[in-house]
Amino acid sequence: MAFTNGDFETGDLTGWTKGEYNAVVAVSAGAKRTGTYGCSIAVTTEDSGDGWGSVSQSISTAFDTVRFDCKVAAFADPPTTSVWFSVSVSVHDESHNDQVCEVYAAEISSTSDWATLPITKAACEAAFPDGWHWNESGNTTISIKCQVQ
Repeated sequence: MAFTNGDFETGDLTGWTKGEYNAVVAVSAGAKRTGTYGCSIAVTTEDSGDGWGSVSQSISTAFDTVRFDCKVAAFADPPTTSVWFSVSVSVHDESHNDQVCEVYAAEISSTSDWATLPITKAACEAAFPDGWHWNESGNTTISIKCQVQ
């Protein structure tokens, strides 16, 4: 299973859908861990609950593990809010209605070096409420989000 342009080496967001609310989602050389380019999510407000940015892509549910490299580069000085990093997937509830299920969330309280975040299919399924399941299409939309709270 592979993401389209999963390493952002096209130099743009080809294959990805961005979401922005008081944030900027962009591809640049300054955001890379390896290679030439990486994706940055910069929240442009310090107001609690008033900013988020995300990238998402539809992928096959035939995956074992997906990995994301992430780094917190900066906070406002002094930090006045919390930053949350989360991963969610699209699924069906017991009535086959589309839902979004958060499968990972972490509060970020300081700058950091690069880290690799593995998300397993088993961990995703363990986060589903009773009766929820993968979409019958065999695809899910996976979303990576950074939010000020």
